[in-house]
Amino acid sequence: MHTVPLLSLAPELVHVVAQNLARKDLKNLRSTCKRLGLLLESNVLHTVVLNVNKRNFNTVIPMLQSMVADGAASRAVRHLILGSLSPRYDPHESNPSFAYISNEFIPNRRSEDGPEIGIAEREMKKYLSDCLMSLRGLHWKPEKYDEEWAQNVVVDVLESLPALQKLDVMLVHSRIALPLELLPNIREISLQEHSGLLDKSHNSQTFTSLAKMIARLPPGQLTGVHIEREWTPGGAPEAPGLHDLFQFCSADAPPVQLRHLGVKYSFVKLDQLTAPHFRHLTSLALINVMEPTEIPVVRRQPHLKALNPHKLEPEVLARQRRVGSTLSQFWLALHREGIHLESIRLDDVVPGFIEYLTFYSGIKVLDIVTAKFRNAVESDEAANQFFRDPLANHVDSLEELHIYASYEGLWCFGEHNSTSISNCKRLRILSVCVLSDGLETSLDARGDVTLASNNSIKVLIATAVSTLPLLTTLNISPSDKESNRQYRGPTMSVNHLISTRRRITRNIVAFRGPASYAKLPIITIWTRNYEPKLVSQREGDTTQWCYQEIVDPRPEEMGDEGDTQ
Repeated sequence: MHTVPLLSLAPELVHVVAQNLARKDLKNLRSTCKRLGLLLESNVLHTVVLNVNKRNFNTVIPMLQSMVADGAASRAVRHLILGSLSPRYDPHESNPSFAYISNEFIPNRRSEDGPEIGIAEREMKKYLSDCLMSLRGLHWKPEKYDEEWAQNVVVDVLESLPALQKLDVMLVHSRIALPLELLPNIREISLQEHSGLLDKSHNSQTFTSLAKMIARLPPGQLTGVHIEREWTPGGAPEAPGLHDLFQFCSADAPPVQLRHLGVKYSFVKLDQLTAPHFRHLTSLALINVMEPTEIPVVRRQPHLKALNPHKLEPEVLARQRRVGSTLSQFWLALHREGIHLESIRLDDVVPGFIEYLTFYSGIKVLDIVTAKFRNAVESDEAANQFFRDPLANHVDSLEELHIYASYEGLWCFGEHNSTSISNCKRLRILSVCVLSDGLETSLDARGDVTLASNNSIKVLIATAVSTLPLLTTLNISPSDKESNRQYRGPTMSVNHLISTRRRITRNIVAFRGPASYAKLPIITIWTRNYEPKLVSQREGDTTQWCYQEIVDPRPEEMGDEGDTQ
């Protein structure tokens, strides 16, 4: 067979070869010679994970030093996933341990820091900023034991990054406020609060800085904002909402022209302040949105006790109403403003949302969770409405449909909604839940597991093959029993979900389809992926389709401790 030396190929073809290699093999190939080292530099170092702790600083810091010294960081690194920046942090000792001595629990002493820790910190101070200088995207999760100087280094560099366009920060252990208004070229930003710190003033300053940045950037530059505020009880005086984002925007200034918005644990309301900035919105995610209410409860889940059994103070309720509305009012306000979305993700299917879907067509991505209905009757009524008219309006545009039914019922896949789903001919990805009583199997004469003709998995795959020609991925999940909706403890629900997930997996492995099937989708169950294969089980058997688990040839790199290349 004729072979062609790799270095004789055009660089474009070498990159194609590199894209099909496991990451470990790609690193080995890059180390074979200087020419390939430079040629494949961007393939290996485009996205870097930097996670420094006591267990790995002896290897990570020399790597960091080498990347900066030979210029690889500035030439190739474009996206950085930044974790711990503390050589003093020992992930094996993150939680206190105890010894039981003389009928008493005595906390174990932490290991003492040697002089090498101080040397490592000095080396980090020397090279960290240079490693950040060429970034276009940063995902930063400050850790509990990060020193303030390390976070200050990152922040100081952020202010001078001309190419940084995407910033994603988890503020759980942030020790300083982020001066976001000083970032000149940001196009997408994500802030996740969830702070366990008693002093939340830094996070408050960061969100204020975000609002100043939104007001300062030219219209159209900032396209995406994702905000996850910290959960607060319904009766708390704080009322975080969309209005916070635009508090510094002048009424005379052009609107921001956001295209993508994600909100969690906030109030939402469209009015004269917020609506102008949503005119160009195409994508919206609303998770755990709060609503103004006189008596705070976990809404739509009456089996959970009220968080505050007393009525709100009038001034607190008035503040909530200034920045918040009911979800139904919000969805209907979107329609009145002529804002028709292409991508929607939400965890509360309210009547206003179902009505909103009937007003237009054109949704491409729809991702819904049905956890917040009060009972089975309310849930099934909403499911019937959704699959009848609203979904029909979007069958010609839907490319992804994700329906996560929290409890078994009419939101799950079945003969009651299979026709409605089958009409979505452009679907590429479909996520559904199945009923646990539809997973029956039996043994044939040879002792092999077979699926009944009405088995939910068998019917679902047959429906996908025969009616959804573009479908490439099918995600299948279990739902909890309806009887557990009123049950406060998690044990029964967890046991049912795990048991049903195992049965679904066994069904997938037992599935056999005729060779006449033209194309079958990849199936995902939780974290496992299964691909279709044409096989014959025994000699002389006819060829049939079956599913086999995919073993990812690439080792888990992202997030590995100390993996910087």
